[in-house]
Amino acid sequence: MIQIGQLLIAEPHLAIDRDFGKSVILLTEVNTQGAVGFIINKPLSIRLNDVVSQTKNNLQVFNGGPVEFEHLYFIHQIPEKIEGGIRLTNELYWGGSFEQAMELLKEGQLEPHHIRFFMGYSGWTYKQLLDEIAEQSWIVVTDFNLNDLLKSTPNDLWKTLLAKQGEIYQEWINTPDDPRLN
Repeated sequence: MIQIGQLLIAEPHLAIDRDFGKSVILLTEVNTQGAVGFIINKPLSIRLNDVVSQTKNNLQVFNGGPVEFEHLYFIHQIPEKIEGGIRLTNELYWGGSFEQAMELLKEGQLEPHHIRFFMGYSGWTYKQLLDEIAEQSWIVVTDFNLNDLLKSTPNDLWKTLLAKQGEIYQEWINTPDDPRLN
């Protein structure tokens, strides 16, 4: 069963998939209609001040997924300062008042490990995601401390989580993005 707060790790055979190769996705919404999540380990070459004109903050923006890529989303760990977020864990929230987030950034009250911004999201119908898990496109991870998620090194997260899934995955950890080049 899939639920909010779980991580999906792309199976190694998805490495050549343009959208999801070597992705780690945080599920932020799961119901009978579908699931929504954000790719948390793929930084883009753009910064927050490139997409939000009212800020001078140059926080890294991440590729959240291929759906609604023209929209900006965020997760954070400061519900006491950003109202209206959806609780994912005791310390991790999705969204909330964008205006409050921008004001906190302007005032220097947010550290990069408090908030992460995404362009787009990843989404599935409920059955579609269950089918992809059954087809072994995704590994569902439940034993990761999500409160440490924003402190993790994005470029190493897929390898780190895959290494914890057992010896069968060890040979895949250092493969190039395109395994055909190996």
